[in-house]
Amino acid sequence: MRLKCIVISFYLITLSSLSFSQIKDKLKSIDQYENDGITIILFCGDYNFVEQWQKPETPELKTKNTIKRGDDLLPYIVFNTNNLDKNGNAELTYSITVFNPDSSVYFDQKNLILWKGNPSPNLNLVQQYIRIFIEEKDQLGIYTVKVDITDKNKNITVPLSINFEVE
Repeated sequence: MRLKCIVISFYLITLSSLSFSQIKDKLKSIDQYENDGITIILFCGDYNFVEQWQKPETPELKTKNTIKRGDDLLPYIVFNTNNLDKNGNAELTYSITVFNPDSSVYFDQKNLILWKGNPSPNLNLVQQYIRIFIEEKDQLGIYTVKVDITDKNKNITVPLSINFEVE
């Protein structure tokens, strides 16, 4: 059974504030890192988050951690960094691996663009994200999404992980 994913490019949309600190649920549907001049938040959502992000109002964060066969979901990365090169640019990439419920690799993609260029001083949304489609024949159970984010200016890699369930 294969997880179908497509890579979608998405460029420069920023936001001044989001609050993630009070989000808790039975599955780990959000993960975050704050250190080394960078703040990174990883969560699963649906395409409505992209539409909300493009509006001037602060979007409402609704994590999506349970889906059915035939549904899709998007792992989003929101970040802020002060690790800029001499031209004021950030360069961040990420690799993503999705594991199915039996722990075998379901999808693996390396060197996606998280951000390349001059970031907003506020939060920024990943420039290149994936959409995960769950087919009728795919396994039921808990999937794990592991993401390694590399800040090329600082030469650090940050591992994050989240889960979602197919029921």
